[in-house]
Amino acid sequence: MKKVLVIGAGIGGCATAIEFAQIGYQVTVLEKLKTIFTEGAGICLYSNALKSLDALSVLPEVLAAGASFNGATEFLDNTSTLIGTVKY
Repeated sequence: MKKVLVIGAGIGGCATAIEFAQIGYQVTVLEKLKTIFTEGAGICLYSNALKSLDALSVLPEVLAAGASFNGATEFLDNTSTLIGTVKY
């Protein structure tokens, strides 16, 4: 069996580990932190991320654990002129 080592158990490392496991690799994930915690910055997942999680067959679990919200982020240039808005 082919083996792969993934460094970091953040969202990117976990997604990578899932993908390799689904295509038949034996996966080892290394994380520098000694404990798992859920505190920290919130993660906003846009449609491209949700499509990727769906392709990994973990989207239902992610949606069940999360919460949806409506809002927008406005982006300003160095003169405080609005240059774009991302709605979610």
